[in-house]
Amino acid sequence: MKKLRSLMTTAMCLTLISAYPISNRSMAETEYSMSPRAIYIADLPSTDPAYTADFVVSYHPFPGTGKRFEDRTGIPTEVFDQMAEDAGISSAYAAARFALETGWGKSDLWINYNNPAGIKCGQRYCRYATPRDGLTAMFNLMADYYTNGLTTVVQQSERWSASDDTETILEIMEGFRDE
Repeated sequence: MKKLRSLMTTAMCLTLISAYPISNRSMAETEYSMSPRAIYIADLPSTDPAYTADFVVSYHPFPGTGKRFEDRTGIPTEVFDQMAEDAGISSAYAAARFALETGWGKSDLWINYNNPAGIKCGQRYCRYATPRDGLTAMFNLMADYYTNGLTTVVQQSERWSASDDTETILEIMEGFRDE
């Protein structure tokens, strides 16, 4: 892991493999297609980045979720951060989105459907077999947005939600940094 993080700070392009988001089919019918995609890392800062509306949501090797996230959601930090890294998404951003969408893991949609992000399958909310399946779908959706040009917090927030929740996401991200 240290070697990967070291390479990321010097590399201009990191090719990651990620699954594309699931379609509007049920979990039983869903197939994940894997295909490589390039994420360009330009001028990666050597210190923790500033969390602003223009923060690029791709993976970076800086602190992600922290103890507060694990204590409030019950999701092990190491598991969440590794899933974020595997998807090529900032764990701080993904955790903030999860916290906002689920009320820190307390929403009925998360508890009963394993759906961490209000993801819809047609006109209904998707139901996932396990919490990991739901988190994978959330990360895949974030990665798909990123691949299709929505690379910043504000761009993803505008697509994700009818309300402007960018500032709330940034406040939660800053809270992780303060741990």
